[in-house]
Amino acid sequence: MLMRSTWWTRPALVVAILALAAGATAAAKPAPGRPAKRSGMNLFALTFGVMDVNRIFCGINNIGEICVDPNNSPVVGGGFWPKGTPDQYIFNTGLQLAGVIRFPGGKPAFAWAGDTTGAFFMDPRGDQAQGDPITLVYNALDAGDAASWPNGAVVRDTAIYDTSLVKAAAGGLVGISQEDLWVRTWDGNPAFLSGRTHPMGILVEERGLAWNFPTGNEDIIYFIFTFYNVTASDPAKYSALDPAIRSEIAAIG
Repeated sequence: MLMRSTWWTRPALVVAILALAAGATAAAKPAPGRPAKRSGMNLFALTFGVMDVNRIFCGINNIGEICVDPNNSPVVGGGFWPKGTPDQYIFNTGLQLAGVIRFPGGKPAFAWAGDTTGAFFMDPRGDQAQGDPITLVYNALDAGDAASWPNGAVVRDTAIYDTSLVKAAAGGLVGISQEDLWVRTWDGNPAFLSGRTHPMGILVEERGLAWNFPTGNEDIIYFIFTFYNVTASDPAKYSALDPAIRSEIAAIG
């Protein structure tokens, strides 16, 4: 997936919506030597959630991998359909991003200006995963998670969600599907450069959605990804974002 945006010229967000339909075999399989533990300083430990409210079983974690084994096995996959069977259609998948750092419009250049860089949230090779947890994986069906549902996970954006859902969320609605999973991760931890001279500086916000209706949805899961360009620690620099989350994004930078 190729996207062109103004990530590097102003604080911005880009949203991608992905639907995973069972029946299409994925070839993204990491090497058997994929490390079971990660080194470096993390705000949160590696945690997992599972989407299994319909006929698909898909594990996700808080470093940006999707349909990954919830026990972090280097040899067992994490995407099964129908769930409860040995039919493994996805071993592992996730995001890989790339971009060019530009500073047009008279802004002063710095050492990274002009660089082409990227981020492996999903690393097929197995030794250069660059996702760093910012939050835990929250599941709206879990009573504890629902009681402590993060501010950033509240549905507010009417450009993405129907206004009826936004109003319901303002009234306390947590999940907007039969099972919502929500997590944030980024590539900005210098401990996970993996050969890069600097991070890309992209925060990924991920929401998984699943339904058993209408007919056909029982075999589909949906993911909405929002990408934030983390450029500064001053909330005022993120004036293009929802005021409710500016301080959260700035705190990451």
